Amino acid sequence: MATDEHILASLEKYHEPYAIFDDYYCGAIWSATVLQEQGVAALPRFAPYAASDYCADVLRHINHPFALTLLIRVAGQTKRCHDRMTKAIAAFPHAAMAALTELLGQKEENSWRIMLMTMLISQPALAEQVIPWLSTPAVAVLKSCQQQLTQPSNHASADLLPAVVVSPPWLSKKKKSPIPVLDLAPLGIEPICYLTEEISNQLLAKYIWYSKHITVSHEESTTNLLARMGFQRRIAGTYIKAPEAVVEAWLNEDYSTLLSEFKVFHSPTGHYWQLGILTTLPLEKAVKAWNALTLSPHTDTEYSMLHFGLKGLPGLVNSLARYPQEALPITNYFAASELAPAVARAFNKLKTLRQDARSWLLKYPEHAHNRPATCGARQSR
Repeated sequence: MATDEHILASLEKYHEPYAIFDDYYCGAIWSATVLQEQGVAALPRFAPYAASDYCADVLRHINHPFALTLLIRVAGQTKRCHDRMTKAIAAFPHAAMAALTELLGQKEENSWRIMLMTMLISQPALAEQVIPWLSTPAVAVLKSCQQQLTQPSNHASADLLPAVVVSPPWLSKKKKSPIPVLDLAPLGIEPICYLTEEISNQLLAKYIWYSKHITVSHEESTTNLLARMGFQRRIAGTYIKAPEAVVEAWLNEDYSTLLSEFKVFHSPTGHYWQLGILTTLPLEKAVKAWNALTLSPHTDTEYSMLHFGLKGLPGLVNSLARYPQEALPITNYFAASELAPAVARAFNKLKTLRQDARSWLLKYPEHAHNRPATCGARQSR
């Protein structure tokens, strides 16, 4: 027995026998102490408190049939009691089978028999290992359960049963009906630009200062032109411009190389093309560059489209997909089926642009409804 004065003093305040094992602060510790001193002989002392969290947490770690018996008896009281029993049975299957058979030898309980039958099905070898520990009534219970599992049974085969019993329709997985996809060929409607000279001049009026500073002289080198377009960075106070390979790609109109070199040149921070300067170049070359370079981050969408018109439509499609906030205002002057998917996405996904996108969809219905991708747009009321 415990002889420590502090423990004995603590015990004096408890008037009920065994109440010490249900103490909030030291119940588990004192339970472990008694077990260490008395061994499994102390287990009956814990019976009144097998449902207690403090005492039962100790019982859950004891590999002995009587400890499992205590946990099984109280398993139906709370969810925590049931969880403790389940964990103990999984940890100590031999002790669990012995406890279940002994309990069934004393009292018939359907839930206990179900647990025992389940263990015999999943772990049949345990029975022969446990039999030496059991009393005569418990052995009889175990043998009868084994006979139930091994005796032949008469049952109808599938071909003798109605089809609704063999394969109930409510148990079969319902196949999801495929979502219909509109696979319609786009109608051949030509794009239209509604920019008049008056509207263009009004919009260009806000770019007067900008247009004066992007002029390109005939004597300006290609390297300087590319630097003004964004192919320039500053390192330790020195400006680094485009290498010869980039200049050659520009002269050969190899825009895929230009895009990849631009990304590498400004790695890892990234940068954007300043494409407004393209409006000062010959129109054919400027439009080719605009339609290709807009696949990369860029600026000056509205200013460029005021100069390029319908010839710059592929670049506007790229710009609208990348920068809908900046590109949508100028897009309202262009009716084209190629623009419809990006406008529909702005209507569906971008709340701040929904009104502008709705205006475009209602303004150009023949182009908006021409592409199947836009049919998912919400109906305007």
